[in-house]
Amino acid sequence: ATTTTTTNTGHNLVHRHVLLIRDPVAVLSSWDDAGTVHGNDVTPDEVGIIPLLGIYSTLMSRTGGGSGGDGGGAGGDASGGDASDKKVVILDSDDLAHRPRETLTALCEELDIPYTDAMLTWPTGPHACDGPWADWWYANVHKSSGWFGHGDKKEDGEEEDGGTTTATTPLPST
Repeated sequence: ATTTTTTNTGHNLVHRHVLLIRDPVAVLSSWDDAGTVHGNDVTPDEVGIIPLLGIYSTLMSRTGGGSGGDGGGAGGDASGGDASDKKVVILDSDDLAHRPRETLTALCEELDIPYTDAMLTWPTGPHACDGPWADWWYANVHKSSGWFGHGDKKEDGEEEDGGTTTATTPLPST
């Protein structure tokens, strides 16, 4: 949903919730690969999967749901109504990695902001906005200069990437 907040300078700040999601199994695997952060003993509690699921559930219940995550990139309520009628935008990290142009184009359309191909590239090396975790998480980003597809998704939801096939695991229903 769109939220308007008045800042201490008297300006109205209007924003929409955009959730970047990733398969929890892939998240835990990434943490396991970065063992120096936590001594190779990662737990779902340390990663915060359950609290993040709570945030997701709260936003979905307050806004009437969301859209996206359907393999089509970003999405939301495209009914053309007032911005306050818009739902939470769900951005699947696999969609972004595998189809960056299409996913970013859909995200920009949903947020009513202009898309530009400059969103697909960046200079190699560290960036001022990286934050304190860059040494652990951004080594590959620092070596890269843009979004490049990481394989193609098959129709059954599996992905092929250099001969390796992985499948998305759905969250258990509660």
